[in-house]
Amino acid sequence: RDLHSFPTRRSSDLNIDKNILQTFLSKTTSGFVDRFVVNSGNVVQYAKKHELGFTRDIQVIPNGIILSDPYSKEVFKKKVFDQYGVRLEKVIITTSGRLVAQKGYDILLQAVTGVLTKHPDTILFIMGKGPDEKALKGLAKEYNISGKVVFTGELENVYDVLKSSDMFISSSRFEGMPNVVMEAMGTGLPVVATRVDGNLELVED
Repeated sequence: RDLHSFPTRRSSDLNIDKNILQTFLSKTTSGFVDRFVVNSGNVVQYAKKHELGFTRDIQVIPNGIILSDPYSKEVFKKKVFDQYGVRLEKVIITTSGRLVAQKGYDILLQAVTGVLTKHPDTILFIMGKGPDEKALKGLAKEYNISGKVVFTGELENVYDVLKSSDMFISSSRFEGMPNVVMEAMGTGLPVVATRVDGNLELVED
């Protein structure tokens, strides 16, 4: 039997010609598929709304995660202190993902400026890399918070920072089923998220 997975893609994040091609291929091949597999109910609605060629035999299988090591927060804070020089008493807000428009880090930097300014013991960690890194660092400088924002680059293990943190923020403009939100929840972190797509299936108001 043939299965077909459907990735969430939108023209705002991809070249419009590629988006059109993907839609065409989905519609063309859908008749040969026994069952479609998607990772969230939101993707099902997106597929139906945009008439991508399938509305039947759709199976939702949410993403899975590996839970973090069962060490204390103090152990991980010490590791972050050793690596980034952040004082142990700092309040750490964290986010993670590719540095691209989809993740909304430009919105996040603007939103947290007041928090970082009014609360000097708070710091923001942004884990990930991408083409928008230079522009985002420029925004942090423009908002006078560059000294309170740590761009870690791509990390092999995000749990060291997550377990050191006090809050996780997802500022995405759209999502399928965001693994990193589930990873943050798996460490027991409170999560603040934009009211979009897969976030709505994970975070309750």
